[in-house]
Amino acid sequence: MRGFRVAVLVSMFIAAASFAAETNTLPTTITVDGVTYSNIMWHNVTPATVSIMHATGAVSIPLDKLPPELQRQFGYDPKKAAEYRAAERSAEAARQEALRKLRAKEAAERQRQAQEDAEKQKQAAEAREKQAKVQLEAAQRLAARAESISMLCLVGRISPLSTNHYVAQLTLVDQTTVCVYFDESGKRYLEDADRVFGQWKTRHDAQEQHKRDEAQPRSQPVYIGGRLTSVLTPGSEYNYTEQPAPVTAVYGVREANSCYSLIGSQQITQTGGFKQYSW
Repeated sequence: MRGFRVAVLVSMFIAAASFAAETNTLPTTITVDGVTYSNIMWHNVTPATVSIMHATGAVSIPLDKLPPELQRQFGYDPKKAAEYRAAERSAEAARQEALRKLRAKEAAERQRQAQEDAEKQKQAAEAREKQAKVQLEAAQRLAARAESISMLCLVGRISPLSTNHYVAQLTLVDQTTVCVYFDESGKRYLEDADRVFGQWKTRHDAQEQHKRDEAQPRSQPVYIGGRLTSVLTPGSEYNYTEQPAPVTAVYGVREANSCYSLIGSQQITQTGGFKQYSW
């Protein structure tokens, strides 16, 4: 087959050289199978066909359809034409088979990749489910140990820890002081709660001071026997509605060292049999 292809190439080269020499003698109009082609420009010649450009387009014409004179000019040989067509069919069949194998390989690769992706997604889902289960169990254990802490205000300053957390002391409604650990969101929450208590304390102290001032005896000038003197009069009673101190409910877990780790500011819901807390 390789030797035949070489022979075909050689014959095509010879035909092309001959074709170039005889181009001036080729007709510009021909009729093939009842179809007339005009303004012809002759192009590539193979052992079986010749291609032309004509007035309305381009076409490849089998050499055996041409008049005998043109067949002679193009070196037409029925045996060589049959061998050439057989070689073309064989090459096309090989190309189609290679294309089929390539598509089959690509399809197999896509299927393999899809299976790998599905397996990865399955493993990721299982990992997420396992992690969620671990977190749920941890939350249940944490919630079971959580207790409410009725906070009045912060004591002193908030100190940062090396673990990206904070520590401080809280004054509770029973006037006891406890140590607490908390995160950044807890820090903001406690600072806001302490600010609200501070505003209440300022108003409360001002009212208490005003009450004491009103209760103090006052000196009042009077004339006795034509002489101006001062007489103490009792103070008045100052009445006002006393607002109770704001109490903030936080939730924490008691640690081994009698401190608390805060886990939230309020109980928001109960899901799956355990309490959930949120800042």
